[in-house]
Amino acid sequence: TERLNNLIQEIIDFRRIETGNKICKTERCDINEICGEIVDAFADLSEENNINFSLDIGVGIIWNSDRSCITTLLHNLLSNAFKYTLHGKSIRIILKVEEGRASISVVDEGIGIAPEKLDSLFQRFETLAKYNILQPSSGIGLPLVKELAEMHHGSSEAPRQPGKGRTFRVTFPL
Repeated sequence: TERLNNLIQEIIDFRRIETGNKICKTERCDINEICGEIVDAFADLSEENNINFSLDIGVGIIWNSDRSCITTLLHNLLSNAFKYTLHGKSIRIILKVEEGRASISVVDEGIGIAPEKLDSLFQRFETLAKYNILQPSSGIGLPLVKELAEMHHGSSEAPRQPGKGRTFRVTFPL
């Protein structure tokens, strides 16, 4: 029920962004606290799948943002990481502040991404469907991440990396 509710909310948010009706309601937010809550929400899933799930906090990050947008953004990145990470592997959230910018990275030891898919990851309805049959994808999670990051004057990326696994990073100006 919660998953269905989240998907419906994502579709509504996506439509609001598309029509220009999504408004960021900014407030002072402790990103470490938000990440801690998200880690708690995924704790059962990580235990169930024997995935080492951790939060690496370099420094406390408090800035003006829309708490629900940041929560949705992180939830989508972690949902993807869990979809493509096999039992016994790891997923990390890394928070950093560098040169007046905060970055949140989700790093997994999953199946990786084919080089030809990297350029279209943040496009609507793009999926890696043949790899996640048991956990279907709508193809709107990463485009929503991109839109929410841009609403906060930030950016999203999936840097190329050799071997298995992948990193998704969102960066915001402080």
